[in-house]
Amino acid sequence: MAISTPKLIGITGALAGALIITAFILFNSLIPQYSVYEMFEKNNPNDLIGKNVQLVGDVYNITNENFLIRDWEGMNYSVIVQYENVPIPSGFETGKRVLVEGTIDVSPEGWVIKATQISTKCPSKYQN
Repeated sequence: MAISTPKLIGITGALAGALIITAFILFNSLIPQYSVYEMFEKNNPNDLIGKNVQLVGDVYNITNENFLIRDWEGMNYSVIVQYENVPIPSGFETGKRVLVEGTIDVSPEGWVIKATQISTKCPSKYQN
C-alpha cells in the first residue's frame, strides 16, 4: 500500500520539526555550566575567556549597568554580570540564585560575563 503524497509531506515535515527541536535541545545542553566557585577552583578562568558558559551564583550589588554574582561556597569569588539589553526575570533580587548565560571576559575591574540570558533558579537545584 502506497502512502499518499500529502501524508508523506506531513510525515516528512513532522520528522524534520522533531529533528530541529532535538538539535536545539542538544546544542543548549552542550553549553558548560559552572558555579562561580567551580569557575575559579575547578578550572583555569583564563581558559574560559571568550567562551559561552552558564554561570550560577548569588546576586548582589545590583546597578543599572551590571550586578555581581558570587559563590555560595564561602570562598568570596565574584563575577561582574553585564546585562545590557537582556531581560531581567521576575523574582530577581539581591541574594537570589541565578543562572547567567554569556561570554566570559576579564576587565580591569575583574572577571566579567557578558550576559545573553538570565534566569532565577531554585537553590536546591545546584546543591550536591
